[in-house]
Amino acid sequence: MPKLKERTFAIPTATTCCWMLILNLASLFHNTADAFVNNNNYKMITTSQTITVSQTRKRASTLFLLSQDLHQKMKYLDLERTGEGIDHADEAAVSASLYMNPAASKLAPHVQISWEPDAANIIKQLAKISNPSRPLMVGVVGIPGSGKSTSCEILAAFLEDEVDAMVMPMDGYHYSLEQLATFPDADDKIYRRGATDTFDPASLARDLERIAHGTEDEIYIPGFDHALGDPVPNQHVFQRNKHKVVICEGLYLLHDKDGWEHIQKFLDWTIFIEADVDVCIDRLKERNKCIPGYTPEEIEVRCEEVDRVNAELASLTAGKYASMVVQTGAILPKEDNCEIF
Repeated sequence: MPKLKERTFAIPTATTCCWMLILNLASLFHNTADAFVNNNNYKMITTSQTITVSQTRKRASTLFLLSQDLHQKMKYLDLERTGEGIDHADEAAVSASLYMNPAASKLAPHVQISWEPDAANIIKQLAKISNPSRPLMVGVVGIPGSGKSTSCEILAAFLEDEVDAMVMPMDGYHYSLEQLATFPDADDKIYRRGATDTFDPASLARDLERIAHGTEDEIYIPGFDHALGDPVPNQHVFQRNKHKVVICEGLYLLHDKDGWEHIQKFLDWTIFIEADVDVCIDRLKERNKCIPGYTPEEIEVRCEEVDRVNAELASLTAGKYASMVVQTGAILPKEDNCEIF
């Protein structure tokens, strides 16, 4: 990396020193974005300068994380498709630093980023020919630990040069703990939270109907607060004049029973992220160690009794109905992002 030119000033005041730091950081950030990584997956190119994977990893982990906005990060990079996938730990870590939300600071060695550009191109073409009076509705289904949330953010980033996309997580439609406590089998439902009957698919269908066929200029969508362990209202907003694509992501969007069968009709095009269930369950066992009130042994049992059952159930129907099936590895987020709540 070219050495930054030294700047000298007659009076090195505090203000001058601050400006020197800002200018140097800006130059360093720009030069780091020149890096390309060619590991049979992507080349990241803005100039001809080349640096090693290890150098990229060190710089990306610091400099790219200065920006907390994934979309802003993507603007610094010109992505050129060169291969099938990333399957080496170092290359995967570089990919995580450059592509992914900073919250995904721990990355499984198997993570692959290979299908998002192709899917984004298809979505762009569909958006061009779809009904201009309504947004294109895209569904992304993946089991817990498959990386669907991060992939949806990457999809939105790839789309933004042509269309604005909103990511709409299904997690906001969990029944709250207070609601679950009112059921006759409350203890069982709370333990199995994440199963089909612990969500409110009717509310999800109602909001999808409002977005796809309504006339409201803005529609507020619930999100999920992992710190609270409960859904919270008005965490996402659909803006009709802005968002031409809505990417709804979740586990049961293509499930065909238990009230979920009414969801598919609102989705114009769907993607199923096919991932190794055993790998994802192992990731969950590690990730969910942060859940308060559970021992590691209880986490192990719950992941097998609840999460594995949910994952296998969702995979059966998603593979049958999805417009596009892709394969990926699994993202292991920070330990405070527990899957149970």
